[in-house]
Amino acid sequence: MKSAINHIIILFIMLYVGNAGAKDKHIALGKSAASSSPALKPLTCRWDTVNGMISRFYPQTPVTEDEFWLNFPNVFFSWNSEYELKLADVKTSLAGMHKKYIQYYHGVPVKDGELRINLNNAGRITNIFSNLIRIQPEIIVQPAVNANAAEIIALNGINISCLRGMVKHKLCLLSTTEGVKLVWVWEIPAKQPYGDWEVIIDALSGTELSRRDMRRFWVNGTGQVFIPDPKTAIESDTLLDHNDASWAIPPACYSLVDLLELDDASAGYYYLTGPYCNTEPTENRAQETTPEFIYNRQDDRFEEVNTYYHIDTYQRYIQSLGFADILNYSFPFNVNGTTEDNSWFSPFTGEITLGSGGVDDGEDADVIIHEYGHAIQWDIIPGWSGGHTEAMGEGFGDYIAGAYSLAINPAFHPHWVFTWDGHNQYWSGRMLNMPYHYPENAGGEVHDAGQLWSAGLIDVWYHVPDVEIWDMIIFQHHYYLGNSATMEDAANAILLADIEINQAAYRDIIIENFLARGFLNPAYLAPQISHTPLTDTEDTLQTVFPVYAYVYSAQPLDSASVMLHWGLQGTITNEITMQAAGSDSFQADIPGPFSNQLVNYYISAADIYQGLGFAPPAGPPEVYSFFVGPDFIPPEIVLLDTLQNTVFHYGNEQIRVTASDNIGIAEVDFYFRQENQSYQSLPMTNIAGDTFEIAAVWEDLAATDYFYYYFRAQDVSSNANETFSPVFDFQVATSAEFDGFERGLDKWMTQDSWRLQNVRIFSGASAVNDRDENGFPSAEEVIFTLAQAWDTRDLLNMHMNYWTLYFLVPQNDTGYIEIQTDQEWETVDMVTGAIPAWEERTVVLQDYLPADSLRIRFRTKTDPFLLNPTLGWYIDQISLSTEPMVGTQTATENLMTGIFKILSVTPNPGNGEFNISFNIPKDEYITISLFDVLGRETDRLAEGFYPQGEHRLKWLAETSSGVYFLCIRSEDESIAQKILLLK
Repeated sequence: MKSAINHIIILFIMLYVGNAGAKDKHIALGKSAASSSPALKPLTCRWDTVNGMISRFYPQTPVTEDEFWLNFPNVFFSWNSEYELKLADVKTSLAGMHKKYIQYYHGVPVKDGELRINLNNAGRITNIFSNLIRIQPEIIVQPAVNANAAEIIALNGINISCLRGMVKHKLCLLSTTEGVKLVWVWEIPAKQPYGDWEVIIDALSGTELSRRDMRRFWVNGTGQVFIPDPKTAIESDTLLDHNDASWAIPPACYSLVDLLELDDASAGYYYLTGPYCNTEPTENRAQETTPEFIYNRQDDRFEEVNTYYHIDTYQRYIQSLGFADILNYSFPFNVNGTTEDNSWFSPFTGEITLGSGGVDDGEDADVIIHEYGHAIQWDIIPGWSGGHTEAMGEGFGDYIAGAYSLAINPAFHPHWVFTWDGHNQYWSGRMLNMPYHYPENAGGEVHDAGQLWSAGLIDVWYHVPDVEIWDMIIFQHHYYLGNSATMEDAANAILLADIEINQAAYRDIIIENFLARGFLNPAYLAPQISHTPLTDTEDTLQTVFPVYAYVYSAQPLDSASVMLHWGLQGTITNEITMQAAGSDSFQADIPGPFSNQLVNYYISAADIYQGLGFAPPAGPPEVYSFFVGPDFIPPEIVLLDTLQNTVFHYGNEQIRVTASDNIGIAEVDFYFRQENQSYQSLPMTNIAGDTFEIAAVWEDLAATDYFYYYFRAQDVSSNANETFSPVFDFQVATSAEFDGFERGLDKWMTQDSWRLQNVRIFSGASAVNDRDENGFPSAEEVIFTLAQAWDTRDLLNMHMNYWTLYFLVPQNDTGYIEIQTDQEWETVDMVTGAIPAWEERTVVLQDYLPADSLRIRFRTKTDPFLLNPTLGWYIDQISLSTEPMVGTQTATENLMTGIFKILSVTPNPGNGEFNISFNIPKDEYITISLFDVLGRETDRLAEGFYPQGEHRLKWLAETSSGVYFLCIRSEDESIAQKILLLK
């Protein structure tokens, strides 16, 4: 498991200073180093962080190792002197040297705690990849369970009956979700059950913490031979395996090849052993008295020859690319070593096993090269694990296998991998062109997710002018990675490899294709420039126009590249290098003066890897412009709110506008009048940016009277340009919409989980409900209250209509509507149970009038032990009316009359068969449904025209136990009852 603390700070904290040669043995992390470090100018760099801790480092100025160690001990906080780093591995590549250090604590190695320093051929650091782990000081480093006892626990846990190699173990510190633990790590190459078993035992308690098979193998089986396989050799999809029968494969599929550099005969026999491959682990391996190995596919020795040839050929290709340090030895293959349709690489034994199930894996070059890919990665990055490494391992293997076959025949099924071993009755094979995207397709099953990585690599393969250079880049990028690497890490490492060994010649191609797959963050590819554009001015005497820009670059910035480009009247004719003006900020001056002229400009910046960024972001021909000279452009007013008709004779409501101008706004005024009055004006308040606000107040506005208003804005120019808005109005009416929640929740005070949502709405785009998506309110009581009380002093009659639907558990979950005129809240309506369709309800407020302060709220009271989530209570489209209610009942009253009602549900609770009776007041079309507590319709019992009167039906429940709601809906009404199903 990757530690939650990936920490590069360890490097810099009190690191070793002195004998530079000592760094290649071990580095003790002690406080004395910080005090002895000379005072050097801090290096500029970019950090990537995980949980606030530094995990990746990229110097922005080339530095040697000595410069690096000397600079940073003075920068960060101290670590205990018990830490040390030991050099574990040094590799060379086309781009330089790659050092791997292992972390130790009190002499005990930290599993997966490592630091990789990558240096170019000039000995300068290019990047650092850290997976170092913070160790709590109280950690115990002496085991309570000895090695012998731990071995018995490990072997018994796997139930091993036979080994195939030597068992190894080591004492380590391991970062877990519960903190760092002292553990025994056992490496057990077993024959029964087959596997390279890594078993981790808690060294204090003896508990087995984990067990996993470390073989790098192909789960679905692999196999493909010939050059590269029989199907591709003759471009035919008609060939079938027929249980290894020779007659099933025509002679044209075979090729005679040279087997290069076989070992001399031993005891009179030649074997398939050479400088880069050997089949020594294979039972009954091929042996001949002359170096002639001519077999057909029915002979198991054929797979040995095929394996030897393709591995020897591919290793020679790797070396032709310039890599002399990747598996440059006689690599062992156990051909037909398992009867499974499966192949794998074993990091414990260092060999590859090929299976004979399905199509023999040794018959398909794609399988052979794919498994070799696992060994390649393990050789470059021993312990390759965590993050997306397994998926990238599958994807890399698919890529090199696919590219190998494409180089032989680019036309026959170019997007298939394992053309012979897969894409048949045994299994479906894999593809190089899956329409996958990062990160959403990166975290699934590793073989499937690997197709994302192989697709990204092959996308570039098709577009680069030289695929061998692209392969050089692919091999090289592994040296910049470590454990827990992600696909995004690897994509950035590929860009770095292109820079280091290819002078960034393929950068644009890589970026275009990797962006399409989502591997790269666009912000990392070019500097990002933040700039506030200059505005028009009337100052024709101004001699300089300062331009400021903030430049952020994920890659090292070429500070000399930050340029200001400018010109006049739509042209760009001048360039000025912008100077550093602080941390990541730059400044340059456009020289004036100007008179009656339009000035155009843009800003550019580049990183050292040729990533180019602009402001404006689209770059030229898009530019910024400002005019110098007399201003005749009037301001612009946009009304954000309009006042709607109201039922209140007294009131006030906030209203907002935006007022903008090319030079600036001097003032914004609000003009208003009531019916038969003159206009008055008030200045509006600037609340943010271009937004202005004021409260529109009306008093004693008679019924049917209007309130009129408009706005005026004036700019700061010498001409005092001004703009007037149209005249707007609203009327005191007998009924009016109060809130449809289209303007947000500015009229309300929300408490806890009441919120605006747009999933279930009656009209418009928004409604409110009392809980979020988890189905539980955030507290036992959640309240939604009118922010500004209603002034009803001139009203003798008023009622509120609102639309609602709800799923509330009876006795456990109840919604209340409450009124307050003095200090006490009084309930005027309540809801519980389930109404899955929107219904309109009415609250009569006549008994509370007149009042100069009347407030309303919606409150949900929920049992804190509510077990199952529900949709809760939804409110939309609140309206008010002062007209008398004649012959109309409230929704609550209507449900209580019994005219349209559910008469009985028996038994309730019940275990699967329920008898339901209900009454309807008239002939009408009804729907009878069952809903679960999440509002999902689980069963529809009936639908159609029913005559007036009492009806009965039966529900035979086939769903699981739980709470359900029986809902009967007509055109005008809905009624519901809870049913408890117990099975």
